[in-house]
This record gives sequence, C-alpha cells and structure tokens, in this order.
Amino acid sequence: MNPGPGRKAGPLSFPERAGPGRGGAVASKKEDLERLVRLQDLDDQVRKLAAEAEEKPRLVALERKALDEGKARLAEAEKAAKESQIAADRLELDVRTKEEAIKKLDAQLNTATSNKVYSELLLSIRSARADIEKLEEQILARMDDTESLEAEVEKARVVVRNCEDEFREAEKTLLAQAGEIRTRLEQRRGMREVLSKEVDREVLAVYDRVREARKGRGIATITVDAEGEHFCASCQMTVNIQDVSVALAADRLVQCRSCNRILCVETLPAREAT
Repeated sequence: MNPGPGRKAGPLSFPERAGPGRGGAVASKKEDLERLVRLQDLDDQVRKLAAEAEEKPRLVALERKALDEGKARLAEAEKAAKESQIAADRLELDVRTKEEAIKKLDAQLNTATSNKVYSELLLSIRSARADIEKLEEQILARMDDTESLEAEVEKARVVVRNCEDEFREAEKTLLAQAGEIRTRLEQRRGMREVLSKEVDREVLAVYDRVREARKGRGIATITVDAEGEHFCASCQMTVNIQDVSVALAADRLVQCRSCNRILCVETLPAREAT
C-alpha cells in the first residue's frame, strides 16, 4: 500500500507481471520505471497543450471584447452627435416661432388704436428680436459642437472598421491554431493511453494518485550536488542514501519522503552509483 500524498513514503516493490507482447516473460522493473518517465513527459505535453487549447478561445474573446468596446464608443459618439443636432433643431424651431410672433406683432402695429398699445407692441417686437439673437448664438455654438461630435463619430467608425478587420484575422488565426493544438492534444492523449497500458496497474495507480496531488508531477529525478548530497529535483529535499540505492537498482518503487513523488535516477557520478 502506498501512503497518501504528504505522508512519508519509502520503497515499494514493483509487482512482477508478464509484459505485453513478451510471450509471458517477466517484465523488467527498470522498464516499468522508464515507462513512467515517458508517461510523465506525455502528461506534461498533454497539460501544456490543454492549457494552450483553453487559451485560444480566451484570446478570441479578448479580441471580440476590443471590437465590442469600439462599437460601444461609436454608438455613444453617434448618440451624442444626434442629441446635439436635435438640440440645434429645437433652437431653430424656437427662432421660427419668434419670427412668426414678430410678423403678427408687426401686423398689429398697423391697427394700433393708441400710442400706448403701439409702444407695447414695439417693446414686444424688440424683446422677441433680442431673444432671436440669443437663440442664433446658441445655434452657432451647438452647430460647432455637432460638427466636432460628428468628427469624433467618423474617427470611431474608422477604429471600428480596423477592429473588425483585426478581429476577423485574429479569429481565423487563433481558431486555426486551436484546431492544430486539439489535434496534437488528441494524439498525445492517445499515446498516453497506449503507454499507460504497458505500465503495471498498481504502479500506474501510485503514479496517477501522486500526479493528481502534486500539480501534474508524479515522478521526480534525484540530483546530486558537488558535495555528494542527493536531492529530489521537484521539492529540493534531501534523499537518503538507502532510497538512492533503491532508485539506482530500480527493482522497487521508491518515493520522496517529502513530496511523495516517485524517484528515479537519470545520470549520477560513478562514485554515487557505487
């Protein structure tokens, strides 16, 4: 039985079994460990490709977001320009209303029955004309604002057109890349499935359990420093000489007593092997 991740682990015997395609011969313990190393490499590739496959749609979404934001700014600019034009139209309507009122007052001057009425009509006409002057100043200012806002609208339209072109190109490229990544991912997963069947089930169970608990890394190499001290390459904790010897012999499964990863030896100096 293998202790759970985080508990101290030591050597665990490799089960003896017949290797596939070997006519019932006992499988090499060392080969089982070598398969785990290759399996770890495939798992690393699968994990990386899966992350890349998830990243592409996110990048497409970011491109879409940039386009949507550009369209939103265009809509706001168009709304502001339209509201400014509507305000100018209202002012012009007010001017026409005042002009109609002046015409009526002018007509009433000809029928005024007294100097008082005549003076009151003249005062109303002057007031209306003063109002028209103010309104015309406001119209000119509003027209300037509208012109400026329409220029902003045109700039926003250019930005949106560029964003649309960039989005279409980016979407095409990213989706093509995502398709290629998914193809490679399925290939690696298929290779992983085939290779995992060549590893003893109990050994594979230990590896998978540790891998899931240790961020995708179920096996680690033993490294040695200039002073001859051995370390787990993953957690950098010291590995005792007994476990190093077991890992070198490759006749039993040995796990790091700190991180619980399965330990293997790639290349060590001759004196360490001795």
